[in-house]
Amino acid sequence: MTRQILIILFTLILSTKPLLARAEAPVPMPKIGQVLKLDRVGIGRRSTVNTDSIEHMMALGVFTPPQAGDEVIAPDGTIHQWKNVSLKEDGNYPPIGGGWAFATVTVEQDSTWIFQGRGHRHVYINDEPRVGDLYNLGITSIPVRLHKGENTFLFKSGRGGLSLAFIPPPSEVFIETRDPTVPDYLRADPSLVHAGIIITNATDQWQSGYHVRALSTDSSIGNEIQTAVPMLPPYSTQKIPVQLPRCPSTDTETTKVSLQLLKNNTDLNDPIEFTLKIRNPNQKHSRTFISSIDGSVQYFGVTPPPDATLESPAEPHALLLTLHGASVEGRGQSNAYAPKEGMYIVAPTNRRPFGFDWEDWGRLDAIEVLDVASELFNADPAQTYLSGHSMGGHGTWSIGAYHAGRFAAIAPSAGWSDLWSYGGGGEFDTNSEVGRLLDRAANASRTLLMKDNYYDLGVYILHGDADDNVPPSQARHMRDLLANAHDNFAYYEQPGAGHWWGNKCVDWPPIFSMFGYSRIDPKPHRVDFTTVDPAISSTRAWVTIEQQITAREPSRVIAEYDAENHTVHIQPSNTAALSLDLTVFISENHPEFPDVRIAEQDMDSASTSFTRIDSERWATAEINPAHKSPARGGPFKDAFRNNMLAVVGTTGTPEENAWALAKARYDAETFWYRGNGSIDIVRDTDFDPTKEPDRSIILYGNASSNAAWQALLATSPIQISSGHASLDAFTTDRNDLAVLMARPRPSSDTAMIAVIGGSGLTGMRLTDQFPFITSGVHYPDWFIAEPDIYLKADAGVLAAGFFELDWSLGKDSVIAIPD
Repeated sequence: MTRQILIILFTLILSTKPLLARAEAPVPMPKIGQVLKLDRVGIGRRSTVNTDSIEHMMALGVFTPPQAGDEVIAPDGTIHQWKNVSLKEDGNYPPIGGGWAFATVTVEQDSTWIFQGRGHRHVYINDEPRVGDLYNLGITSIPVRLHKGENTFLFKSGRGGLSLAFIPPPSEVFIETRDPTVPDYLRADPSLVHAGIIITNATDQWQSGYHVRALSTDSSIGNEIQTAVPMLPPYSTQKIPVQLPRCPSTDTETTKVSLQLLKNNTDLNDPIEFTLKIRNPNQKHSRTFISSIDGSVQYFGVTPPPDATLESPAEPHALLLTLHGASVEGRGQSNAYAPKEGMYIVAPTNRRPFGFDWEDWGRLDAIEVLDVASELFNADPAQTYLSGHSMGGHGTWSIGAYHAGRFAAIAPSAGWSDLWSYGGGGEFDTNSEVGRLLDRAANASRTLLMKDNYYDLGVYILHGDADDNVPPSQARHMRDLLANAHDNFAYYEQPGAGHWWGNKCVDWPPIFSMFGYSRIDPKPHRVDFTTVDPAISSTRAWVTIEQQITAREPSRVIAEYDAENHTVHIQPSNTAALSLDLTVFISENHPEFPDVRIAEQDMDSASTSFTRIDSERWATAEINPAHKSPARGGPFKDAFRNNMLAVVGTTGTPEENAWALAKARYDAETFWYRGNGSIDIVRDTDFDPTKEPDRSIILYGNASSNAAWQALLATSPIQISSGHASLDAFTTDRNDLAVLMARPRPSSDTAMIAVIGGSGLTGMRLTDQFPFITSGVHYPDWFIAEPDIYLKADAGVLAAGFFELDWSLGKDSVIAIPD
């Protein structure tokens, strides 16, 4: 039986004033046909390789609309049927349960709609991927073009029941009021602040030349502020930074800001108002900043000390970076703390309440906030601390290991150590070369490979002994690992307490007692530092690991200063290059650098940078900035920072060009949904490779389909074009290979290029659901797969590897591509 949902939302959240007069008459609402459900047909986890029979069909372009009773064979050989599902009383469809749902949507004529679905990870609308609402947050609102007759919607499961809704767009380009990121005003603060606001392009054309005008409704504020809107692809949304007026002079606790979309100084929509709180500097509040990752607006919560003022403190203050748990906002985390004398408590967001488990861009967000807050509040580096609850407890273990030198003490509450012990990390066939390489790439999430970094920190572990969410065994394991070899360690289980037992499970007095006596030694005579990736973390105290011998294996340096002989002794492992800040040992008694011995070899005492020549010899040498370094070392996901810019190809076949735009838009939507992010998208014909040379590039397509390839990737040892792939001397004419690759951007020492494409349309479509915008999923520098990856997992990866330090193709590669 066909069920029909007619949802018409007349709300004040969107403008009713059209951008252009519409010639067409109102279109009847879309009609939703029978919805079908299919159980899980594969294995999905936090991994570079997942299996799924439906994704396999989509990549090959052979998926056809199913009927009830149609069968699908899963990769493990089990047979599953498409089944009818009916609406529940609440107007939603039942949860998909890890599988798929399919629906047809019929419209009477070609028309544009705003689709607001919930409870799905992603959806293919007429075979094009669009972001879903995985966590059922109700923030997804995307413009879609439906053609006359039946349109197909293929949903991948998310959380909760599936719901579908359509509303007509209020105008062609408009401000969306869902999901704003706004700050609190600080009373009498003269500085300008930013908000993050979504702009929607509901047309089939690229749009440019727009501005957002921001006005305070308070008459005491001066002139308007205008912010340029970046180029908007067809049928897209983008969350952009908008500068707001200064805080008005008022005694009220709130004020309103009006936003209006302009083109050629002409108002296009009715203004939209947002209410902002006004706080005193010593009250709990939220601050925004522009992220260097993607140019987006992010916020952090602040619990200031009772005597805080607008001015940065003259005397250094202690600072606590506190990390929230899953589904919690950063402002909620900071609000859980009572103000502390002499300490600022700041809570980053992990980019979203679920975000990235405080790994990947979640970790970058935490360190960005630490840097911003440390400057704002004159933080004392010796009195900087780290804590977190649940997922934030995991973040405390992870960030505390990577950046141990930034914190005097850490305090995980109800935390878990890594994905394999709690969340489910990627599993690979380590009997194969490819499997071992992919498993090594995942070491970035294996926290305990860096456990030795904890020993110089104060560590307080707190857990409820009745926690049924994160079991106490997580805390007990870390206690057993650290307690016996640790001088500044405390452990406590709260009797009868569950997962969250009130604010005390973060604002715990004994934790702050430990913080009170824990300090970072600014000039330690002994440094023991391990990293699995210098591009994530490279420095502790006066030691920097610049390069690794084997990528993503632990690199360790034990460095000791012999004060009596004014000599530094270095014992490195898996380290190809290192540098030392020897100025910390200059004094009146020793006005010159100390002598340096690396692996018992005397070095030139005038140098501070050293490179490994072979297994036994080291030499003084500066790091070539064109080579891998902490500033730019790969692997693939490292390119998704430095305000990355997506460049879509237009020189391929019509199908390849359409894929590039759809994929770039989908990735940008996904990064927005998961990471509150903003990725600018341009066509290759609009891209100038000489401008913004330190901006990372995400290139969609190949050498045949993207005109930017030649300027950016002409010297790459891996070349991909339509119907052809070459890896140095190896070549193949297959047209179904998917390719992910990271390369250094020419003329820059920091920017990278990420390639997302393939040797033909099938290979390109194969990348649609590669989960690189998911925490805990780690690719090497480059990765080539065939469509059977969705049936065979690791066996579908035909080549992968890490480039050498000079970015050449070398021994750390696996190539097994059959013709």
